[in-house]
Amino acid sequence: MPLYDYQCQACGVYHEVYALMNDRKDEIECPRCKGVAEQVIIGAPGILTSNMSNKTQDVAIGTDADKRWQRIFDRKAERDKVRKESGKKGIRATPQGEFGAKDYKGVNATPQFVPTPKSTERVD
Repeated sequence: MPLYDYQCQACGVYHEVYALMNDRKDEIECPRCKGVAEQVIIGAPGILTSNMSNKTQDVAIGTDADKRWQRIFDRKAERDKVRKESGKKGIRATPQGEFGAKDYKGVNATPQFVPTPKSTERVD
């Protein structure tokens, strides 16, 4: 059964009302002050995607984004492994996508590294 949101025009309080689609009204009586409460749209409806054969564009982008982030984390872990094994702080990449170690030259050549996150789980 759908949930509809109403806001009282007199006291400003929001009310949630469960009603069948055929029974929905544009205005109801405010239970608090007995004023007129009009229907408002506060947010987007929730959509379940667990059993969908054709996922929405947002779901498809999210799935693809997870795969892209995983590739980024994997490449970062590979670079960190090369640095650790070689003892050098620099990284050079070949056109084939492989990584090798190199020395930094110059006075202010010490890079600042960000640690790789332990997990690729999304926190919502």
